[in-house]
Amino acid sequence: MRIISYILLIFTSLPLFSFKPSVEIVYPQYRQEMIVVDQLENYLQSLFTDAENGLQLESSHKSALAEHRNYKHYYKGTEVLFSGLSIHIYKDGKVLLQNFLDQVNQDLIPEQGESCIHTIEGWLLVTKTYIDEIKRPRYEYRDHMERVLYAQEHYRYFGDSTVKSRVFQVNPTNSARTTYGGSYKDNGDQNSDSLQAQLYQVNTHAVYRNDSFYLEHPYFEFKELSWPYYYDNYANASDTFFYNRSEERFEAVNAFHHLVEYHSYLQALGYDNLALKVYLDVHALGGSDNSQFDPDAYTIEYGDGGVDDAEDTEVVIHEYVHSLSTT
Repeated sequence: MRIISYILLIFTSLPLFSFKPSVEIVYPQYRQEMIVVDQLENYLQSLFTDAENGLQLESSHKSALAEHRNYKHYYKGTEVLFSGLSIHIYKDGKVLLQNFLDQVNQDLIPEQGESCIHTIEGWLLVTKTYIDEIKRPRYEYRDHMERVLYAQEHYRYFGDSTVKSRVFQVNPTNSARTTYGGSYKDNGDQNSDSLQAQLYQVNTHAVYRNDSFYLEHPYFEFKELSWPYYYDNYANASDTFFYNRSEERFEAVNAFHHLVEYHSYLQALGYDNLALKVYLDVHALGGSDNSQFDPDAYTIEYGDGGVDDAEDTEVVIHEYVHSLSTT
């Protein structure tokens, strides 16, 4: 289910860019419909009225429930920007069609290396140029008058982004298949070779803003709720959030990653309407060996006593589920 959710997100979103083009771009109208698999061939044949336009299969993936095919639109062998089709063929014979096609209907004569783009001036041919800047490497699409009609960030994680981090899965005793004790003890929040070996590298949601990455999400926000007060905006200039359990930031990265993953799981199941924004304090309650959810303020406070609760994903998710049951 999560794979389907990711694919739907990717292929129903248009690329974002942070500049105003010299000519307004006309985006194709997005359409979505369901058919049965026996109608698929006739549907594809009906998409274009002339032989100059066509589709090329760019990728095909299989999930537990469906096969996912993604097509790009080409005109006389030249790519048509923002125009394409996604098809999801489910095992029960139903087909979900995501159509964002924009048929080229005039006699353009593209040359090698050019693409077609639809603007308020009509259909234009553009060439793709790579701009090798350290902070914002990008591809620019320029017309014959060298006007930049569209720019595409080379690093797609700008804006809503992902960063590299290390977290426990689910906690060290769980992943090591052992019991608490020996080298698998809290030991005053100290790190050890045994505990370090149970850290797994993952990709974690983040936001890129003002040349830094932030651990931010629409449904989760860090906030100082109770002592000890540890002020941190959880920002990094690099996209690497590597910490071990002896560092104050580790609990935030670990809890944040698993909460965002769990929220994505809710979305895939169709239950994200139960979720409201929750405020998090991963070093709270005076360091006591306890955690709590406040249904009035929609806050979660994780204590540092014993094993820090924000290091144990079972506790992290347990407290979050309280928020879902009060919606």
